[in-house]
Amino acid sequence: MATIDTYIDPLRDAISQPELLARAVTGFLDSYWPAERPAEIDERAWDILGDLALDLEYFEPNPEWRKEDKSFLAKREPLSRFERPWRDC
Repeated sequence: MATIDTYIDPLRDAISQPELLARAVTGFLDSYWPAERPAEIDERAWDILGDLALDLEYFEPNPEWRKEDKSFLAKREPLSRFERPWRDC
């Protein structure tokens, strides 16, 4: 059974351990995009996860690739985008 924590716990862990960020982002995107909203997750929360997933599509951990395209998010940016909606969770 998927819960909201299933999706956000790895990202929460990456806030305190940034070396986990690339793997956490990939795991989040892989689990979110093919999924339909689980009944256990509120529709508004699912929409917030969807907004986050769209933002995280632009995350690029490789600094050389980020230099080539300014649309890529740097390491700290995905965390700040994640922290805002889930700060009080």
